[in-house]
Amino acid sequence: GAVHLAFNIEDALAVSSGQVLVTPMTNPDMVVAMRKSAAIVTDVGGMICHAAIVSRELGLPCVVGTATATTTLVSGETVTVAGSAGVVYRGAFANLSRAKRPASWNDIWARWTAASASWPYLIPIVPTIEALEAMPEDLSAVVFVPDLDLRRGPTGLWADLEGMPDASSSALIDDFLGRLSAVAHQKRIGRLFVHPHETLPGERIAERVRRRHDPALRVHGDDRDAPPLMLAPLGALPTGPAAVPLAALGVAPASGATALSGMDEARAAALDTIKFFGHEPGSHQSGMPGVAWRRGWWTILPEYERFHGEHATDREQGEFTWLEVRPELVITPLLKSLVQPGFEMVPRVMGFRDLPPMHIKWMRCRYHFRSDTFAVVWRAIVEASWSGKFMADLMRRVRASYDRLAEVQVLFPQTVGERAALSPAQLEALITSWWPRWVEFFALCWFIQAQGDDVLYPFIEETVKANLRCAEISASDFEWPAAPDLVAPTTPVLSGEYMADVTSLRRALHDAGLLTRDQALASLDLGESPAVAAHVAAHLAKWHWMRDRDLLFEPWDTPARVIETALGTDPHEPAPYESNARRQMLALGVHVDLAHGSGRAAGLHHAVRFLHDLNVERENHHVLWLKYSYPLREVVLEIERRLVALGSLQPGDIFFLQAPELLAATRALSTPLPSDLVRTVRNRRTAFRHEARLERVDPSLLVREDDYY
Repeated sequence: GAVHLAFNIEDALAVSSGQVLVTPMTNPDMVVAMRKSAAIVTDVGGMICHAAIVSRELGLPCVVGTATATTTLVSGETVTVAGSAGVVYRGAFANLSRAKRPASWNDIWARWTAASASWPYLIPIVPTIEALEAMPEDLSAVVFVPDLDLRRGPTGLWADLEGMPDASSSALIDDFLGRLSAVAHQKRIGRLFVHPHETLPGERIAERVRRRHDPALRVHGDDRDAPPLMLAPLGALPTGPAAVPLAALGVAPASGATALSGMDEARAAALDTIKFFGHEPGSHQSGMPGVAWRRGWWTILPEYERFHGEHATDREQGEFTWLEVRPELVITPLLKSLVQPGFEMVPRVMGFRDLPPMHIKWMRCRYHFRSDTFAVVWRAIVEASWSGKFMADLMRRVRASYDRLAEVQVLFPQTVGERAALSPAQLEALITSWWPRWVEFFALCWFIQAQGDDVLYPFIEETVKANLRCAEISASDFEWPAAPDLVAPTTPVLSGEYMADVTSLRRALHDAGLLTRDQALASLDLGESPAVAAHVAAHLAKWHWMRDRDLLFEPWDTPARVIETALGTDPHEPAPYESNARRQMLALGVHVDLAHGSGRAAGLHHAVRFLHDLNVERENHHVLWLKYSYPLREVVLEIERRLVALGSLQPGDIFFLQAPELLAATRALSTPLPSDLVRTVRNRRTAFRHEARLERVDPSLLVREDDYY
């Protein structure tokens, strides 16, 4: 398609159906533009960035992290985006190579049967029930590893057995063993040895197996006849009965293949902070924000103040190196001030008790990490990402943070009249009750993408590519599973649910013959389309808070905006979640089998399972960010309405106050803002619009400001 360059939300929403959307990065409110696109190309991002997640959900080709797409490609030129190859070609390519058919467990068993003819005493180690269901009948013995199945919840997320009540987890295990027994009898397996690996409470599984007194199932360690496990599949085959991973037999070592490093080296590789940035970040030398300015923030959030007090931040002086994190992301002062405590409190909220605040500073409307404090936090996050206990707890806490924000939302008024009746003290109380829970939500979720993009996925990709490269398997008539198979969407995310609802509304409008916004609004005003009116009302009730992540931009909370969005969006069908789940489990089973030879099997299972959880929570966080900040936005607009009436601000100026300034102005709502603050607000607004490419201004006319512009 033709390139459509987009540097802000207004650019993105102007995309035409079938164009290739090329942008520095995508935001939640670009989902409707993405649906209209033929493909997505971004400058920044990784495997679980917003563009990648939503493109997988929408079934669109997508290439992220190009670094130079927006400066290399020209608006209107034709390009071909090959998502699976990660390549963007100039011009239209009609002859891109077609993939072979995807592998199935029947293919793997066929290879096993052919290869094991020479070693009839070999016993397969089978990784999933689906693999067991595809096996030939009448095998005398099988070793079954239940980890992959038991660690997969109903929607593909990590099954947190340790976090469940004992009765619930025991029932889940017993139900699974019942299914396993049924397959063992159906396939007439002589002896099926259950062998939990490293990720499960092995003795507990063994105890549930023993309780069944089922002659078809045995605990591997209980039986003297149990075969020894051979977990180096590409080495020499044994001379006596031994169990070998199913996918490994018949996979011969490739000539000249180099061995993968072990887990210690793989973990250490992610410590390089450049991996986090994906490029050499821009850096600046600058001091800390002023002491009085910082202290003014801390007094508003007591835990924030205690954290900085413990580490004597107010005594830190001198010049530091500040790393430019997201050069393409321009943030208004109000949003900047709301997220800054979440950034700095990442170590405390994530449980890294001895680490200092991760200091943040804004320059030219963009945030920067102080390099020394970022380095120690990044090391802690990388190391924690490899702890199953930490990651399971992190997922619990992330989901709990959504509930904690939802709880405080009930305090917020629902109507314009209710907001107008609030006293200044009540307005201030709403902001200060919401803010600490937002800090927790933000701090828990912000590094999720980095954990997926820079810690887990590179390990997965390296391991999977080595599995395929180091074995003579290219001659197959089927396509062996690759790394992207391990992140195919297996459970709905909120952006996909939203797009499905937009499609449903679009269909209702078309069925009623309402093909333009004005036509639809006129029909609704006359009461001619009650079914459509009900559909619009239901959509508004559910999704009225959708908008750009920055509070500045208008929500989609009017019938006109919702109807216009639905009519201007291409239809969307939900992703094939069930088939993707089967595809993912086959890929996981095959590659865990092959990774035993490098000692990475347990690490690969851990990385894949938690990457999937991080993927889902990252995208839900993108959308819940909008939902949980919408009530605050309405309160802020009420404060703005009163300040406009006092002659202090123009509409939209309120988003160029920072939170401490906003709270001070709220307490004094009967008096105008100081004139010097009004001048600062106007300067910030002009600087923001200049940096966001919404207008062009002579930079010499803009006044520099410490810790924002």
